[in-house]
Amino acid sequence: DLPWAWHHTINQAPMGKQRPRAASIGGHARMFTPTATRQWEHFAAGDLRAAWLLEGRDQVDGPLALDVVAVFPRTTALLTQSKRDDRYKFGTGRLWMPVRVDADNIAKIVCDAMQNAAIFANDCVIVDLTVRKFYAAIGEAPHVAIVLASAAAP
Repeated sequence: DLPWAWHHTINQAPMGKQRPRAASIGGHARMFTPTATRQWEHFAAGDLRAAWLLEGRDQVDGPLALDVVAVFPRTTALLTQSKRDDRYKFGTGRLWMPVRVDADNIAKIVCDAMQNAAIFANDCVIVDLTVRKFYAAIGEAPHVAIVLASAAAP
């Protein structure tokens, strides 16, 4: 097969996959996915599926490479401007985000949304995974940019 790549942007703030929760119902433990995770996956899966089908693509199998760029909104502290000259203290470009949310949890929620969108049957077909986390540049909206591609031979 020829190498290929698919680019897509999910226009909503990224989040990490939350741990399943347990509740006691009638004396029995019941596991459930937290609402925020379920809602993010539902939105992303619908967006991904629509874009995938618009291009007339069929479900793919591996080996696949996935590149994820998660762009989070800047915190208030990162929006601080100098009193002297109105410049942003931390610049106007993207900044690395070396704090929680963990990169592996971002990968999990994106892969689950892609699986729910039927882009692939199981995320085990991802053999090459890169996740990068940033705070947005000034004026940039939070989003998740993905590139799904055929994986290069080892």
